[in-house]
Amino acid sequence: MANSQKWFRNSNKVQGLRGEPYCSYIKNEHGEFPERAPRSMGPRCDSKRCERARFCHRLSDEDRQKMISNFWSTMDWDQRKIYVVSLADMVDVKRKMCYSKLRQCSVKYHLKKGDCKSAKICF
Repeated sequence: MANSQKWFRNSNKVQGLRGEPYCSYIKNEHGEFPERAPRSMGPRCDSKRCERARFCHRLSDEDRQKMISNFWSTMDWDQRKIYVVSLADMVDVKRKMCYSKLRQCSVKYHLKKGDCKSAKICF
């Protein structure tokens, strides 16, 4: 009986969902499957507005790395969606233009440090 977990496509899918390096499904001009880089932590926000109004700079790099590794290594896709939704708050738009009905609400993002939500951050 065939083991579908060892198939190329299925193993790549699992590696991509875990944030590990995986091969692309689309071949390049040489007929090879190019390898995608693993998920990694991006640079820290360094804007002046962020320093005054948000609290991105209060999270240490170790805390950020723990959050990212926990997100990619221990959660499955459904848990990730629930986690991200729990960190976002929908609020009314502060100023509505009478001629525009483009946006009904704004989204404010937070991160959890320990068991409690920290203050808002950039996204």
